[in-house]
Amino acid sequence: MRRLSLFSAPASALVAGLSLFGADQAAAGPVTSTVATTPGTTYKAAALTGFATTGADMNGIEVTVFFAAGGSETATWSGGTSSAAGTGWSLSQPDDTFSNPWTLSNIGAGTISGFSINGLLGNTVFDIVTSPEGSPGSSDGAPFGSADASDTGEITGADATYSNELRIGGVFYGDLYVKLDVTFSGTGLTASNSFSFVADADNASADRGGIQPVEVPAPGALALFGLGLAGLGAVRRRR
Repeated sequence: MRRLSLFSAPASALVAGLSLFGADQAAAGPVTSTVATTPGTTYKAAALTGFATTGADMNGIEVTVFFAAGGSETATWSGGTSSAAGTGWSLSQPDDTFSNPWTLSNIGAGTISGFSINGLLGNTVFDIVTSPEGSPGSSDGAPFGSADASDTGEITGADATYSNELRIGGVFYGDLYVKLDVTFSGTGLTASNSFSFVADADNASADRGGIQPVEVPAPGALALFGLGLAGLGAVRRRR
């Protein structure tokens, strides 16, 4: 089964303007979005639970906001409230991540210069490829894009970077990443303002081990393996 894509441009373009605006928002001025990817730490999962992930399905993910004056604060997502809340700020996602925007609200914190979402502890991953389906069971995805241009608190741009690739069944299909980092340009998200964005997410199957790091052999083990092969070759030559 496939979902209708929110974007006409393919997500394989690593840097692209990906903004969604209503006609009544044009006067407010668009928040230009760019998207990039970097491999980061490689993770694996046996399978996905399905392609429809809501805020209730992301319990345990970590949300960090960064402040223009310096410093940061991290909060853990609650599936019960479909949000993560810190001191004077919150990030919420009450519905399906494919079609419903996330909302970062600055209730009374200092100016926010950016944020990150790490899905590792919530078995949550981001799907950036619109079509066709990449990883088995992921369906169409939706990369980061600004979902409104009003009340954004002097944000003039939003640069998103996806990192920490996820392999499904041992294969990386180019669509799933565990972490999303977003940096604002302009003054940032000031108090009493909010920023909404689209970023599709899926869940890895916790019943089948969830998200796990890919084990990389230690350098010493590789060296011993190489010496073993060399020794085997020497024995064969003597024979």
